[in-house]
Amino acid sequence: DRPARHHNLWRLFDYSWQMLAEADRQAALRLSVLRGSFSPEAALAIADCPPEVLKRLIQSSFIGQTSAYRLVLHPLVRQFLTEQATQAGYDVAELENRFMEVTLAWTSEQGSRLRQTFKAACFQALHAEWRHVERAWWLAVDRRRYDLLESCLDLLFYFEARGTWGQGNAFFAATRQKLPTTNRRIQARLDEAQAFMAVRLLDLPRAVKLAKRSLQTLQDLGFDAQNDDAGKYAQVILVTANHALKQTAFSEEDEV
Repeated sequence: DRPARHHNLWRLFDYSWQMLAEADRQAALRLSVLRGSFSPEAALAIADCPPEVLKRLIQSSFIGQTSAYRLVLHPLVRQFLTEQATQAGYDVAELENRFMEVTLAWTSEQGSRLRQTFKAACFQALHAEWRHVERAWWLAVDRRRYDLLESCLDLLFYFEARGTWGQGNAFFAATRQKLPTTNRRIQARLDEAQAFMAVRLLDLPRAVKLAKRSLQTLQDLGFDAQNDDAGKYAQVILVTANHALKQTAFSEEDEV
């Protein structure tokens, strides 16, 4: 059912496929879920293979290079690999889950580093892979992986570094709307992220409201403030925003 012009291409792909070692094939099938360009480091993590396997896949033209630091799968190659994965009994959802888990584990690490150091290298790494980070995030939303989402809340510092607070607010608000209200903890954590964005957008009353709602929900859930990072953003935001509101009130009184 393919266009006639693709028949010879598929024969070429199949010939090259037969020449690959089994380890190379397995790595290629894991990479079939990637879209757009990606870093060699991301490829190695998702394919779970040593560098020499990735090198052979590049040499066999299953993986292309857009630069010294970026790799890419041609759409037709990806289609061929997807067919091979199906024939080999791979569950596409399982491949996507692997991509999601590996990508968000890396995202959590980079976000934490960005929060702690605010170094340009951390921001640039996240920015270069943002397309994959965003796709993995929404997969986690669809599959209700609250653990992965909460581990990546330091993404708010990515929007902070870019100065795109409105985009960050929309990102976390859309996430909250897509998730069921039954998991109150993740809802509270997303309120924290939105409160952070509200402060940056100078919407201090909204920041206070969101921070209070987050802390109240967490308290209702009986979280341990000494051993749990949840609520720490909200506490800082509440103090900061309330202080700013008081300063604004004093300034208005002085003007009068």
